[in-house]
Amino acid sequence: MATSRKDPATFPFRLSRTGDPKVEEAKASPAVAKEFLGTWEGTLEGPGLRLVLKVSNDASGAKAVLISVDQGGAEIPVSTIDQKDSKLTLLVNIVGGKYEAEINKEGSELNGRWTQGGNGLPLKLKKAAAQDKKP
Repeated sequence: MATSRKDPATFPFRLSRTGDPKVEEAKASPAVAKEFLGTWEGTLEGPGLRLVLKVSNDASGAKAVLISVDQGGAEIPVSTIDQKDSKLTLLVNIVGGKYEAEINKEGSELNGRWTQGGNGLPLKLKKAAAQDKKP
C-alpha cells in the first residue's frame, strides 16, 4: 500500500500471526424432546425485534439458529442448548445472549426471557404453522 503525506488516511502496516491458531469448536448439545423441534416466531418486547428460532436434532445432537428478521436476517448459531423437562435454555455466545423459556402444555408456545448485556426482556415464541407439502 502506497503512502502519501497528502492523504493522512493511509499508512503502511503489516499483520503477522504468532503461535498456533485457536478455534474453539462448539460442543454438541444433547438432543431435545420433539415438542421443542421446529420453527418458533415472536417479537422481543421493548425494541420490538422480530425473531425466528429454528431447532432441530441430528446424529450429533440438538442444533439451533436464531434469526433477527429486522436486523438483516442472518442466522446466528446457538452455542449451547439445554433442555430439562419443560424448560429450555439457549446460549448464544456470539452475541452474548441467553434465552430461558418454558414450553406450554399444548407445545405451541415458549414463554421466557432473553438476556443480553445484563438486560433482560420478555420473549414469547409461538410455534410456526407447518408448511403444506405439495405432492
